[in-house]
Amino acid sequence: MRMFSLRGILTASLVLLATVPALLVLWMMARASTEAVEDLAGKILTQVAGQVQTGTEAHVQQVHDMLDGIFPERIAAGELDRARSWLRSPAQFEAMAFALTRQAPSVPVLHFANLRGEYFGLEQTADGVTVGIRRPDGLGRTFYLARFPGDRAKPQESEIRNFEPRTTPWYAGALSAKGRVFTPVQVSATHKQLMVSLSQPVYDADGGAAGVFGADLYLQNLADVLRTQRISSRGAAFLVDEKGLLVASSAGDALFTGTPGQYQRTSPRDSVNPVIRAGFGALQALWASRSEDTVATNTALQRLPMAGDSLLMVQRPFGEALGLRWTLVVAAPESDFTADINRAFRISSAAMVLLILLGTTIAFFIAKGIGRRRR
Repeated sequence: MRMFSLRGILTASLVLLATVPALLVLWMMARASTEAVEDLAGKILTQVAGQVQTGTEAHVQQVHDMLDGIFPERIAAGELDRARSWLRSPAQFEAMAFALTRQAPSVPVLHFANLRGEYFGLEQTADGVTVGIRRPDGLGRTFYLARFPGDRAKPQESEIRNFEPRTTPWYAGALSAKGRVFTPVQVSATHKQLMVSLSQPVYDADGGAAGVFGADLYLQNLADVLRTQRISSRGAAFLVDEKGLLVASSAGDALFTGTPGQYQRTSPRDSVNPVIRAGFGALQALWASRSEDTVATNTALQRLPMAGDSLLMVQRPFGEALGLRWTLVVAAPESDFTADINRAFRISSAAMVLLILLGTTIAFFIAKGIGRRRR
């Protein structure tokens, strides 16, 4: 029969009793801290995404409020007759347009065009209200700086090129959609910022198009909102349209490049911020993996690989209820949330290792002493 040393049995038993519980506690602490950090980071990113979404969608809602001031999206019979009357006689519409364009600085333009090619528009500027008019048989628009409805005392420089309102995106888009619709994002040459137009058609009694009303929304405020959001030390947020092009960025990225008439919008992949570039790459991968027959968006916290780190990201559909198909992304490196916890964990781990070594040493000498006495 094989014999075992009592000293060896006691030594192994006491050492294991000293080290196994301590190592188990250390593993549980590491796992709990990782889960706690991920949960905290998810709550922070989700909260920031919710705040940004609420604030920026309220900005977009302004252009809907502008058109609602003329008539609701579902036009009643009486409102439809009034809208047709305005299309035939723009002078009747001018007083209301004056009042509406003063309500929201980000929606300074309200205009309409009818089936005959007649155009009438108002724009709030720093100098006052600019009225633009195109006759049915005209070419370019004639502009006036007006102090009150009907004022034509200060004519401005008129357009030389032909302006055909019925070929504009806001007019053609509304007739194509047969309802209230946003145009794609474009660059305003006069204001040098991104903008969209919201337009709605009006139909005659015979079902033919009588004209289209529209309002322009400028988007600089969206970028301003993102830049003021505190996410983490290296966290970032960005908003892209259905084409994957930048609408707003917390990093202050250029949203378009080029010269008037040749503007080109930029992509998040060209951002100066590595978190935005990594977040957009992850977003594209999620879009590519989504099946063609689903429109659902995964709004859960995503934990993705990133060079030397992990990327925590939350994406949300933006403006769906308002008629937009944009996406809001909030992302941050995991180390932004784990740095302090990892530092504390390293300190506690070092203390735990010292205690384990001390306990193991004590257990070893106790076992050795007992074994020597029993020998």
